[in-house]
Amino acid sequence: MINNNCQRTSIISKILSANDTGETGGHQAGILIPKSELILSFFPRLNGAEKNPRVYIKFHDNFDEEWQFNYIYYNNKFWGKMEKMDTKVS
Repeated sequence: MINNNCQRTSIISKILSANDTGETGGHQAGILIPKSELILSFFPRLNGAEKNPRVYIKFHDNFDEEWQFNYIYYNNKFWGKMEKMDTKVS
């Protein structure tokens, strides 16, 4: 999923869409991560050979509050389901 030769990015930003924040009422929760090598290099590497690989990641905000997120690569298309493949943080 991520090119091992790519340098890791230390900071990213994204303007959240209505779908990212749940305003559209869709069934998929979470912030969609763009498929850019630069942005993906910020996150831990996921094993694309596993079905829907995921890791838990922790962030600290400016008030030193800890936030834990589930970082997941939805790769159901490789496992017989005709769904689009997304990477999300939820």
